[in-house]
Amino acid sequence: MKQALCPAKAKLLNVDEPLTENLDVSTSQLTGFTYQETYCLVVMSGPDKGAVHNVSPGQTSLGRSERTDTPVSGKGISRIHAYLTVSPDGSVTLEDNGSTNGVFLNGRRISKAGLRPGDVFGLGPELKIRLESTDGGLHDLIKDMYHSSKIDALTNLLNRRAFEERMDEEFSVTKRHGHSSCLAILDIDHFKSINDTYGHDAGDEVLRHLSGVLKDKVRTGDLVARWGGEEFVIYVRQSDLNGAKILLDRIREFIAETEIPLPETDPLRITFSAGLVSLEHVLDWRNALTRADEALYQSKEGGRNKVTEVDLSDNA
Repeated sequence: MKQALCPAKAKLLNVDEPLTENLDVSTSQLTGFTYQETYCLVVMSGPDKGAVHNVSPGQTSLGRSERTDTPVSGKGISRIHAYLTVSPDGSVTLEDNGSTNGVFLNGRRISKAGLRPGDVFGLGPELKIRLESTDGGLHDLIKDMYHSSKIDALTNLLNRRAFEERMDEEFSVTKRHGHSSCLAILDIDHFKSINDTYGHDAGDEVLRHLSGVLKDKVRTGDLVARWGGEEFVIYVRQSDLNGAKILLDRIREFIAETEIPLPETDPLRITFSAGLVSLEHVLDWRNALTRADEALYQSKEGGRNKVTEVDLSDNA
C-alpha cells in the first residue's frame, strides 16, 4: 500500500495528479495492455518511448493527468490533451481537446481527423504515438521489447537508463511549475559480506526484497530505480527536504525491523544508508545526485543505517 507523508512538520504538495505517469512495473499497468483490444498505441518518442497502451471501444482520453484513460508524458502535454474514439464499426477518430500545444497528423495540426493502423500522430512538440492493430503477435513483441529496455530484470524496477529519461522530464516539469522535489540514493550496508557469507542467490533475494519494499512504501508519483549493484535511487515528487527525510527514515526503519527469509539458512536482517538532496534550488538534477552520493558516504562513515540530507540552497 502506498504511504502518504502526513506529519505536520512535513510540507508536501497535493500528489493526487502526478506530473507524469508513475510506472508501477509490478502490475499489468507496465504497458497498459490487456490482450483483448482491437487497437493499441505505441509511444514512438518522449520519456516513455516504447510503452504500449490498449485502446478500448468508445472514447479514450489522452494527457498528462493520471485521471485520463491513458496518461502520457512529454513536453507541452496538457492534462487532458486529446480524445481517441473507436466507433462500433472499428473506425478511429482523433480529436484535440483545445490543447495549447496542439495535435498533429502527417506534420499538420488538426482539430479532428480519422486514423488508420500505422498512422503516427503527435501530441505537443515532442510526443509521437503510432496506432497499431493488435492482431497477430505484435503486441507481445512490443511489450517484451519495452520491458527489457526499461526494467531491471532482477528487481523489476526501472533501470538506470529509464530513470534518467523519466527524470529529465520530471525535473523539467517540476522546475517549470516551481514545485519542490527531492532525490535520494541509497546503498545496502555490508552487501559484499552478505554475498560472501550466504552466496549470490541470497544477495539477489535481498535485492528483490528491498526493491519490493521501496515500491510499496513510496507514494504514488514517486520514482524508484535500481541505479546499479546494490544502489537504488528515489525521486520524491512534490516534497520539501524535511518531508522526504521522513519518508526515507520510515522506509529505513521498516527495512531494519523486517526479517528476510532465505532458503536453507536463518532469516536475515539488513540496513541501508542514504543521501538526500532537495532539487528546489538546483539547475541540473545529475549534479544534485552527485551531492546526494557524497551524503550517502557521510551516512556510511557516520555508522550506517542512516539518512543524511544536504541543503543545496546556498550553492545552486
